[in-house]
Amino acid sequence: MVKNAVEASDDEPVTIEVLSELNDIIFKVHNCQYISRDIQLQIFKRSFSTKEKGQGIGTYSMKLLGEKYLAGEVSFSTEKRLGTTFTFRLSNVKRNDIFADNGNK
Repeated sequence: MVKNAVEASDDEPVTIEVLSELNDIIFKVHNCQYISRDIQLQIFKRSFSTKEKGQGIGTYSMKLLGEKYLAGEVSFSTEKRLGTTFTFRLSNVKRNDIFADNGNK
């Protein structure tokens, strides 16, 4: 998420947020660039890239790993004046799962 946002930013700022809502953890990455409708429709497809030498695995693998293997939700929103935000939400995360005491002190 971060790498793609930086590469697409044209030296504009990239904002990273990590939020907590009840038992959810939300990661957001925002840049000032708008994603056109034709690209929006393909953004999570395997092998799709807007880069000349891109492999098209960035957003595809983010969605696959985030949703299939981590049971989260990956989405994005984009508006011409506001830019683009990619969001990864992990639901039902218990605090003990994150800060587990593994016996190391």
